[in-house]
Amino acid sequence: MRKKILLVFLLLGMTGQALSAPKILSLKGKPAYVPGEVLVVLKAGATSDERLHALGLLGPQVQAQALKRTDLFKMKLSVGLSVEQAVDQLKSDPAVKSAQPNYRYYALGCSSPPTDPYYVGSLSVEQNGTYWPFQKIDAPASVFSNYFSACAVPSGAPVTVAVIDSGVYAGNPDLPPSAMAAGINTVSFPVTTSNTNDDFGHGTFVASLIAAQWDGAGMAGLAGVPNLVKIMPMKALDSTGEGETESIVEGLDLAYQAGVRVFNLSLGGPSDGLEQEEIDMLLANNCVVVAAAGNEAGALDFPAGYPGVIAVGATDQNDQPTFYTNFGSGLDLM
Repeated sequence: MRKKILLVFLLLGMTGQALSAPKILSLKGKPAYVPGEVLVVLKAGATSDERLHALGLLGPQVQAQALKRTDLFKMKLSVGLSVEQAVDQLKSDPAVKSAQPNYRYYALGCSSPPTDPYYVGSLSVEQNGTYWPFQKIDAPASVFSNYFSACAVPSGAPVTVAVIDSGVYAGNPDLPPSAMAAGINTVSFPVTTSNTNDDFGHGTFVASLIAAQWDGAGMAGLAGVPNLVKIMPMKALDSTGEGETESIVEGLDLAYQAGVRVFNLSLGGPSDGLEQEEIDMLLANNCVVVAAAGNEAGALDFPAGYPGVIAVGATDQNDQPTFYTNFGSGLDLM
């Protein structure tokens, strides 16, 4: 049983490996938050007058937009008022529970799916060394057949994994409708849509590592844990592979409300109080949250760095840490 679980976790987190030589995505040189925006949470016991005072603290020209909860607002700042100044002012108000920048998140892993040969069906094939990761975790089809044939799936229903990423390309034959659950697009939150088509590529790559069919018909030749896993694509990253606090938090929350209890986040950003609050809620409700360690050769990115999140780094063909992977305190698997 232990090996079965590790195989699933490794496939969920295997997003920073060098399957081929595309550009490695990292947080280096990326802005940490959205300029001119702050997020504020009001205290539960605040009166209407106290709430109005807090939301008007930055001046009449600053508009407060309600987000997913009645106590959470996004404020677009006026020219001349920095994010840091606005956060300090808001924190001074007794009706404010917390105030923070609107943090940015970025896809981690590869910039596009590799174009290596297919990893075919029941054959344990390794061509030009490109599929060594599957060999490292004993994942040829014959091994999958032995390990998972007796795996108990309640009522024959596969486990649904919410992939918080850039969506999934609907035309990928390795991820047919039978392997997918309906997801939600939160990129333009609070406006949400059902269009989760991937216009960046990263989400399709990650979803394929988790659940691509072993039929040799796919676009990228990837293989996952077919039939035991369904993907719920939660599109929280845009066409540049970037997202914000509210799109990530809302993606997690909506997937949880839909009944999902396993979450994959192959993305990273700075420590974010609102994101951690959401993830703490998931963990308290017996959810599994897996996140990429990051690709800056330093300390863990977030959400991988939060307690309770399964943080996954990357190794090379010689079982050594890759030159780019993050590591250190909090790293769970490589």
